[in-house]
Amino acid sequence: MDSEIESVARDVLRKLFVKNDATPTMDQLNEFGWSELSEEDPVGARRLLFREQAVARVEVGALDHHMIERLGSADVLPNAVLHSAGTGSRRERDAVEVDGVVMSPAPLKSLLVAVDEEAYVVAASGLETERVEGLDPTRGLRRVSGRAEIVASLDAEAWEGALGLGRRCLAHENIALARAMFDLAHEHVQSRIAFGRTLSSYQAVKHRLADVRIAIDAAEVVAQAADADESSLTSACAKLAADQSAGVAARQSLQVCGAMGFTWEFDLHTYLKRALQNQALLGRPAELEREIGQRLANDFTRIGSWDSPAR
Repeated sequence: MDSEIESVARDVLRKLFVKNDATPTMDQLNEFGWSELSEEDPVGARRLLFREQAVARVEVGALDHHMIERLGSADVLPNAVLHSAGTGSRRERDAVEVDGVVMSPAPLKSLLVAVDEEAYVVAASGLETERVEGLDPTRGLRRVSGRAEIVASLDAEAWEGALGLGRRCLAHENIALARAMFDLAHEHVQSRIAFGRTLSSYQAVKHRLADVRIAIDAAEVVAQAADADESSLTSACAKLAADQSAGVAARQSLQVCGAMGFTWEFDLHTYLKRALQNQALLGRPAELEREIGQRLANDFTRIGSWDSPAR
């Protein structure tokens, strides 16, 4: 995607996200030509969409849309993804006892549910739903629980592909949120005066914000690598690096902004809350660390060494 097209697309998204009375859905975005842009440059369009919706603090159902679309030719496609929450979901013979949250505003017909390393499409009829305010009410989360009949089982490759794509999408969200927190903190320290000098002139403040920039730049590199090869390993690494960059940005931004950073009127908390929720989706940082470590250990066991050029 060239810079001119990206600039126009970004302006369109910002107008839709900010000026509309109601947040648009993916179907409405496609009416504006988003599907054509995605076909031309899927990675660039996805990157732009998730970063812009994150900073605007809106939810258009993009995560579910992309994960379900990635399932491709599955016999039965769900219309929403169930994300882990509460006690989690568990398999019981020909049904799944579900407990999680959905982000899609659409009426639930069927759900994509992951149980351990298996994934199923289950019927949503008869399930209990309730609105969840949670940490970030702007997400429009609904908690879903109950016993659901299994409609179809997904093969491991299809689920792995959908999970990896979802993680790459969330990586772009948290990188954008980390950058938004950095920009807010940077602007704050440049405008505030302490002992006759701007806060940005103090070395301790510079070091804290430098740590944030390093974390963001590192996450950007990993996200680009994940978008390039789309492997499960690099997708997990991308989300982990993005989650960590958002964590560093939140901690250091709160420090350099002082008491102002903790106030409701200061926008920092809105980015922080969304980033924390993103960390809980499709693998928390500690879970991703274990998964990545296990994958690397398995690869080492399989090839016998790290530096075998023949393998």
